[in-house]
Amino acid sequence: MSSDFPAYDDRQMHPLSPVSNIGDPTVVGATGMTPTGGAIEALEQGVELKRRRPSNNSQHHVTLRTRHIEDHEANFSTNHTLKKRRRSSLSAPSSTTEENGSMPRQEQSNRLARASLPSTIFQSSNWRSVYGLDASRFNREVDPIQVDPGLALQLMDLFFGHTASMFHIVPQKHFMHWVRRGRKKSAADLMVIYAILAMGTVFSPHAEAKGSGETFASIARNAIEMNCRTFSLQLVQSRILLAAYDFAFGNFRESWNGSILGLGVISGLKLNLEEGIAGLAKGDDYAYGLNKYAFMECCRRTYWSTYMIDRFNAFCTCRPSIIHDEDIFLRLPCTDGDFEEQRETDNPLFDKKVIDQQHSTEGDQAMQGIISHLIQISSILGDVISNAYRSAHGSIFGYAKAYEEFREQTHERLRLWVKKLPHHLMFSMINMTACIKNGHIDTFICMHAMYHVTLMNLNRSVHPKRLERSLTDRNIQEANDHAYQTLYLMRDVDRLLRDKDFSNTNCTLSNPFIGYAVTAAIEIISVVGTRDQIPSVLGLVNGALPVMEGLSTIWASAKGQLTSILNRLQELPETNMSRGSTRINDNDMFAVKNRLEATTKLEDDLIYATLKEDYVRAMELRNDVESVSYR
Repeated sequence: MSSDFPAYDDRQMHPLSPVSNIGDPTVVGATGMTPTGGAIEALEQGVELKRRRPSNNSQHHVTLRTRHIEDHEANFSTNHTLKKRRRSSLSAPSSTTEENGSMPRQEQSNRLARASLPSTIFQSSNWRSVYGLDASRFNREVDPIQVDPGLALQLMDLFFGHTASMFHIVPQKHFMHWVRRGRKKSAADLMVIYAILAMGTVFSPHAEAKGSGETFASIARNAIEMNCRTFSLQLVQSRILLAAYDFAFGNFRESWNGSILGLGVISGLKLNLEEGIAGLAKGDDYAYGLNKYAFMECCRRTYWSTYMIDRFNAFCTCRPSIIHDEDIFLRLPCTDGDFEEQRETDNPLFDKKVIDQQHSTEGDQAMQGIISHLIQISSILGDVISNAYRSAHGSIFGYAKAYEEFREQTHERLRLWVKKLPHHLMFSMINMTACIKNGHIDTFICMHAMYHVTLMNLNRSVHPKRLERSLTDRNIQEANDHAYQTLYLMRDVDRLLRDKDFSNTNCTLSNPFIGYAVTAAIEIISVVGTRDQIPSVLGLVNGALPVMEGLSTIWASAKGQLTSILNRLQELPETNMSRGSTRINDNDMFAVKNRLEATTKLEDDLIYATLKEDYVRAMELRNDVESVSYR
């Protein structure tokens, strides 16, 4: 691995997670929410590793306590009924979803019960069920604020409180003031409001709210059908919000289609161009009562939200992104403070060539908010996924040379991305604490997880038979380095959010990308190993389970991923969860056969296509896997 990466030593930057605690089953973290019915309870609030007395052959045995798993899975059909209460046209796609070009479907059944969020997130004790809610009072021509202001405002608070890393597409303070003051709203405005209400129900801990979400989503869909002939900012926003709503409930095909239709509207409005946005900003009457500068920033942020959804779709399906960076001539988002205050800003234009080089000034960096840095790392990840796709389907001639050139270019881009991060966004416990206080923890964790996922994919998505042995060894080592660091990250933020100083905060990890990052990391560190590595693997998995438990209360994808992770634990040998499907050979090695995320061909997946003896040998060439620095 290159030695000139900016090094953030995991031991120095994580004061709450000394190396001596790595793999310690007694240390359990948190996500800022209380898991009450999921994997953490299933694992009795932790993993217990018991080292038995050595036998004559000095082997040891690892025990994983799982008293509640069977009961937990048996209760799923009762607790999960409401999620299935969907109209027939929105049923989840069949097992052929991936082949039909939609987002990937978890093959495992979602058997985990929905845990409760803390009551501090949602204070209403008088929530009306969908059956008690008079749905006839709501329609696309009626302002929901006039019908039930308490309900509408509660759902909007939930929406804004959980979607900062995904959909900060309107200035919250102004938007809420505009919603409350009762001014007559256009049909396009109401369309967006109903889409926001539907998305807000996704984050509610009340089952009754989930049912009412379909009422609001149906109204928003009807409004889209009536307004789709007139392209507008509101139409784009409504489509991408409903795409996220469908994704939350596991309707991946509808979600994919909705995001594609949103991209079509974006293209028609020319939101990828500053000139296109300037054309929309002519006049003096702007959506949501915004001033000109906030409206233009609203357009930019809507575009960038769709851009990141496109990159997320590409990552999930291992297919090229639809949006090409070379076609974007748009400014990066300003800081959240400037957006909320509707100030005029002059942010730098997005330009991959500029991002790749040291052309931006300190002033440029100061004007860029955290979302700008998330966009830039999303761009790099998108290129890694696209390159893997093309390499897998392209000619084998010149494969190694082309891959090495691309790998070096990507490493250089990542080095510059890290170097350009403002001090307050670099990874450290101090900065994580600050992000919890200012409400940016979800975006902060997503951004750093995406950095590690980019390097995991860069090293993993290769055909080992087309590279020299020394290069595959290097890739195996680096993929594992960043898998470990991803799990350290999740363990530490989880532990920090459980700290008593933040016990009264409503901070959570809500971005579904984090679930994919955790799953990828666990898959890498647990696919092949030796008997001695099992305790540390189980300890790291246990540290990440609270994060997955929290995400599984929101996203169907995370529920499936959590089930897959628990199944992986059952595949590991010499635990009391073991089903005997994986055995340790005479050389003290094991290899798991089943993949957690099968989005590529087996031969193009380094961690499965490499012989286990070669994999273990490569890992033994590493230095201490528990003292990896942040590169």
